[in-house]
Amino acid sequence: MKIKKTAIIISLLFLPYYCFAASYFSYVTDIERLSGKNWRYSFILEYWKVSPYDVNPCKTDLPGYKCYLSINHLHSLPNKGGSGRVKSTPWKCDIDFSDYSSLSDVYSDAVNLCGLRLPFQGTTEHHGEIQADECIGFFLNKSKSAAYGIMVSNGICGIAPPPTGKCYFAGSGRMEIDHGLLSDIDVDGDFQSSTFEVICNQPMTLKIRSNMDGPVLNLRPDGSIGSEIKINNIAANIGSTIRLKANDRRIVNITSKLITSNSGILPPGKFSGVVTLVLTIP
Repeated sequence: MKIKKTAIIISLLFLPYYCFAASYFSYVTDIERLSGKNWRYSFILEYWKVSPYDVNPCKTDLPGYKCYLSINHLHSLPNKGGSGRVKSTPWKCDIDFSDYSSLSDVYSDAVNLCGLRLPFQGTTEHHGEIQADECIGFFLNKSKSAAYGIMVSNGICGIAPPPTGKCYFAGSGRMEIDHGLLSDIDVDGDFQSSTFEVICNQPMTLKIRSNMDGPVLNLRPDGSIGSEIKINNIAANIGSTIRLKANDRRIVNITSKLITSNSGILPPGKFSGVVTLVLTIP
């Protein structure tokens, strides 16, 4: 019995700015110059993982103030968001979250009362000089205007590539690891690899990691086949740190090792998965 040709698609996206122990994950998909110093960023805010044990960030980041939630772009260091104009703020919530006890309560009402839906795909605009590694994330604001808020810091926030950013993945931004046509007895343990290059226009220390929340990527809805994805021999959900000189090209190795469950004989057919790799500042 043969398992049909398989592929794991690796999406290579742009440099994230903030923490790499993330509860939310966003990245820029396109950048467009509007005029002069004005830019439009297209982005996807993929997920926001919260638990009842996460403290409401309003209590730690904006204590004593009213606290409203919005999606915006990082405008200036260390954590200041853009203006509250409609084109800069693709989503906002007019609920004062300052007295909520947990982040999960905040998230629940953001979804149920303010219409937040993830993944969220949208655009935001920057006007003026570039002052920071611009990226998109959640922001806490003192007023409903959603202007110049404070970024919720426990997330991976993907910035734009050059000319506004410093580092990028060389090539098309997409690669494929192909396991080919396999017999059912050959699936478990099958190993394939590929490489890509990272370039920075100034000396940088970076961490490359994935959007996976564990070491194994599920390749079938029933969970019968998975892939252990590694970057430079380190689990992709943890990530590998690299150091680059200015304008140096660094080759990065990515591998896929197939893992099957103990549920018996594998039914024939295709299996596939998609992983997003990003660069973070450790």
